[in-house]
Amino acid sequence: MFSMNIIGHTTYFPLLLMHCSYTLFTLQQQTVYWY
Repeated sequence: MFSMNIIGHTTYFPLLLMHCSYTLFTLQQQTVYWY
């Protein structure tokens, strides 16, 4: 059970990190586009 929890966290965290970087990237692109 604990190992499954570790696997879930190690797969979930990079996805969350990718989502955050993608959001920041799109916001930056919109900022460049608007200004």
